[in-house]
This record gives sequence, structure tokens and C-alpha cells, in this order.
Amino acid sequence: EKMIQPLSLEKNRRVALWVTHREPEYEYADLLFPVAAWTEIDGTFTNRKGMTQTVHAALPPPGEARMAREIFSMIETSWS
Repeated sequence: EKMIQPLSLEKNRRVALWVTHREPEYEYADLLFPVAAWTEIDGTFTNRKGMTQTVHAALPPPGEARMAREIFSMIETSWS
């Protein structure tokens, strides 16, 4: 069983979810961050052999989904 249900029911506890698709746990969240899945973003990563690889989005993010770093930047800007 997932831990989000008990956490959301604790007194003074808030639950935020970073989600790429719909899940039943949505109903327990106080805040949802629609994050683009790895197939929906451009980027680079370093594999186990130390080689840097570039990936390109296969499709655009749906709806209001954004790259996680864009959401973090928006949060940081609003707190400044």
C-alpha cells in the first residue's frame, strides 16, 4: 500500500505530488505539480560509462505539464 494516504490524513500535514500522469493518489494531494515525463523533454545525461548523451522529446508535454526545473524556477521566483 502506498504511504500517501496515511501521510495526508495526519494533523497539519500537507502533501504535494510531482506527477507525470493521473494516479488515484491525486485525491489525497493538497498540491499537484504537473511534470513532463522523460519522453516529453529535451536534455542530456551522463551514462554509467561517463559518456554524455543527448535526448530529444518524442512528443510535447500535455496540458500544463512543464519540465521540473521550470517548475522549481517558478517556485523560487515567487518566493523571492
